[in-house]
Amino acid sequence: MSAFLKRAAMVATGATVLSLGLGLGQSAQAISVNIVAETNGFDSGLDRVLGLNSFFNVGFKASEDPNAYIKSVKFDLRAGGDKDAAFDNQDFLVFDARPVVGQTGGGLNANAISFSPVTRNDFVNADQGKTTSSLIVNFLPEAFKPGSFFSFGVDTNAVGTDAFPFLAFLSAFTGDDVTTFNDTGADFGRAGVAFIVDLMKGDGTSATVASTFKTTGLYASQAQITNAPEPLTILGSALALGFGARLKKKRSLQSPKATAA
Repeated sequence: MSAFLKRAAMVATGATVLSLGLGLGQSAQAISVNIVAETNGFDSGLDRVLGLNSFFNVGFKASEDPNAYIKSVKFDLRAGGDKDAAFDNQDFLVFDARPVVGQTGGGLNANAISFSPVTRNDFVNADQGKTTSSLIVNFLPEAFKPGSFFSFGVDTNAVGTDAFPFLAFLSAFTGDDVTTFNDTGADFGRAGVAFIVDLMKGDGTSATVASTFKTTGLYASQAQITNAPEPLTILGSALALGFGARLKKKRSLQSPKATAA
């Protein structure tokens, strides 16, 4: 077979592989959604201690795919560059401040919701890098569908720039930085906290979509997601990239021979 025919065959094979790889993702479609997360209140820890558990609210308001559901949501306190923000499992020395579900609705119930672990945000864990900067909320399959919503409470520390320096003397008694205790809902927008959603579509494909909190009021912030794009298939990408690399290498090896001839 001539060199020309070999190259033509390689190109045809590569086109077939690329088409096959990308074709695997043809059933995955971009869909319009409306997923909203809100933080609202004077202080996250106070909300939790009082048993309100209403500081964080997440709603799957709408989807053009009625069979879509949310597998998990994630709050990343440090995504916007806030280096010391953390969740905390204790507040005011003695109060349990771990995540607790508040209200639920639209077919979602508390038994379908679970939280990732939250550590104590004290000086010891901070020095060892063991503080909890991200919280993941997981849901049972098909539990968090369009029209569902829930609220929850958990203490956070040092989100945003609020500080009360005059309280520094109390830090020695509490084991953490008391000056940063006051996290309002608006602080989540100031800190650029990330809201990340793992979404399962009705066609069996999944998509990870994200938004950033923006301040919406004196004590409130909101993050909204309105589109779940079609994912690029991993297999198709790998095959295409692998073929391209091999073709480039083969051409580079053949080039000196052609010049010498």
